[in-house]
Amino acid sequence: MARLEAFKAGEFDFITEYSARNWARQYQGPKFRSGEIIKRELDAVKKAAAPTWALQQAKNNFSQLVRAAALEPQFVTVHGKPAVVVISLAAFEAAKPIAAPRMLTGADMLAEIRGACTGSEISDEEWDEIFPIHRAVDPPRFNINEWAN
Repeated sequence: MARLEAFKAGEFDFITEYSARNWARQYQGPKFRSGEIIKRELDAVKKAAAPTWALQQAKNNFSQLVRAAALEPQFVTVHGKPAVVVISLAAFEAAKPIAAPRMLTGADMLAEIRGACTGSEISDEEWDEIFPIHRAVDPPRFNINEWAN
């Protein structure tokens, strides 16, 4: 609340509030009544308004949150600030998330490079001379049990 008190004292000219409770209860007083401080919603905020849940509310009503997310995205706030969005599986799949990167061994990387060089003027013999490791079939494996002891 120190932020709000500093605003009321005139230390800065603009404040954004994400908590409906604070907006309704704390933004009152003589400066608001006299018009010295103007309390209003910005048009851009109204247009972006979406169903919003406080974290505890979302936890306590999770089934309702999931049903609502099937219809439209649901925003969840933490300490009054937007934190996450809950969306339906269909919306998630439509967003085409980026696939996780593949983990390649050294031999796999060299095979990828060689595949990209198909049609180049490097002969198989030259390739083997430059990159002898690409013939490795089974790269060494890391054993966590050996490392831990």
